[in-house]
Amino acid sequence: MSESVEAVSVGCAAGLLSEDQAQVVRQEVGFGLADQLDAIESLGFANRDAIKQSVARSLACECASEDALNPCARALACVPASVANRYRVMPMALQDGGLWLAVTDPQDVLMRDALLQQLRPLQIVPRWQLALPSEIEQWQQRFYADRRKEAVVSLLADQYRQRDRWAQELADAVLIEAVQAGASDIHLEPERDYARLRLRVDGVMRVLSVLRRSQWEPLLGRFKVLCDLDMGEQRAAQDGKLQRRIDGRDIDVRASVLPSLHGEVLVLRLLNRSARYLSLNELGVSSPQCQQLQALVQKPQGMTLVCGPTGSGKTTTLYALLALLDHRQNTIATLEDPVEYPFDGIRQTDLSRGAKLGFADGVRALLRQDPDVLLIGEIRDTETAKMAFRAAMTGHRVLTTVHAASARGALRRLVELGVGTAALAEQLNGIIAQRLVRRRCDACGHREDRQCPSCGGLGYRGRQALMDILILDEPLQKALQEGGVLDGFAADGLLEVALEALREQRIDRAEFERVFGRLPRESLAERSVANRAGAEA
Repeated sequence: MSESVEAVSVGCAAGLLSEDQAQVVRQEVGFGLADQLDAIESLGFANRDAIKQSVARSLACECASEDALNPCARALACVPASVANRYRVMPMALQDGGLWLAVTDPQDVLMRDALLQQLRPLQIVPRWQLALPSEIEQWQQRFYADRRKEAVVSLLADQYRQRDRWAQELADAVLIEAVQAGASDIHLEPERDYARLRLRVDGVMRVLSVLRRSQWEPLLGRFKVLCDLDMGEQRAAQDGKLQRRIDGRDIDVRASVLPSLHGEVLVLRLLNRSARYLSLNELGVSSPQCQQLQALVQKPQGMTLVCGPTGSGKTTTLYALLALLDHRQNTIATLEDPVEYPFDGIRQTDLSRGAKLGFADGVRALLRQDPDVLLIGEIRDTETAKMAFRAAMTGHRVLTTVHAASARGALRRLVELGVGTAALAEQLNGIIAQRLVRRRCDACGHREDRQCPSCGGLGYRGRQALMDILILDEPLQKALQEGGVLDGFAADGLLEVALEALREQRIDRAEFERVFGRLPRESLAERSVANRAGAEA
């Protein structure tokens, strides 16, 4: 492409256009390749596919086609709608670290430079394909028209607005996009020459946009003001909060700022106070496990413990268990930081809203309020652990959580917090270890890299819980009383539950390995034998 290629000259050389037709096109639109292609098609001077293929050969590039159009959500995020519209570009597909881009003029230096600047921070190489302007317009309307992040990317491209007003509108647009996408967290992460704006949706990070340093600083400043953080402090960690009604929902925002090598990293945790609690069926819990949990939570006293890492749905499970109880016959009280699910018929105390007590003091106060059931948001320290077990010991039903990877890890954690093994044996009814895994998208049938309005081309939509339920029966209680905290407990029952879900095709291998690590060799062998048996049958 060292010399400029003209569409009408190529058409004449290929016998597709006459000299008179070429002259008409030049008089109408001038010498631009994209404009000439548009005019040739609109005037009906030549077959559109034939002229496109001839020009592509002259440019030594490929032709874009409808059959090759397969833009996943990430491909569309790499080229925001504002950039695509400005330069008449359509992302076609992400393949092997490269992004195929349909363009109306691969010779356009300004377009190439703009796309290189857009993709370089993402370490993606652009690859060019020729398309007609009418094709680009049709594809953009099909894939970009209803994308919610358009408000965000259009603001990122807007360079003439007043700085403060621009930052205010962009912050609002980011919050709206995050809430509508169902994100749990927003990450604003500076690098040396740019900053990434990412969302965590269904437990997985997605790039929303890439910002220049000049855009990142005012956006960070705006969020600091909203969350009541110190604008002048840039060398210390800060925490803040914000309450706002977004897209018809009451949202609590928890802000965390931490200095890094290239600037302050901002993470915003989004808590939807308007969210409805989910039932066990909605969480994807099987019928046999539902029956186990029903029996567990109906025990007249003792503790039910839910364990897992941050973001594994522990509080959601606690509320699904509360929903199984008779609220008219029982007095139910909760201590949470913060309250995640407003629930009629129970007394909820939000420790994050200025309450001058912590979990341990809150349990003491609640025990004087004559409750039947206590939900304690989290056992974080020794004092809370002791008070929670004291409540269970005095005839209350206690539902609570602890950060631990497995049932065995939860027992070890409680012992570390000073709970004796005798108290564990007597007061602990059961432990639920769980993880959240993504559900396959029903709308597109989990076809990888297909554009789907339901899942955005990811193949997943929503999450379900995988649970390992450990009921403390007499043998286990005896083992605990004898001091054998680890003896007699499965090393990782949750892994077995996940393997069973994989065998039943409730999750796929990619999602299994994302959450639980590499598939064990023996499981790979089992799947290979099963696949061969299925093929022979």
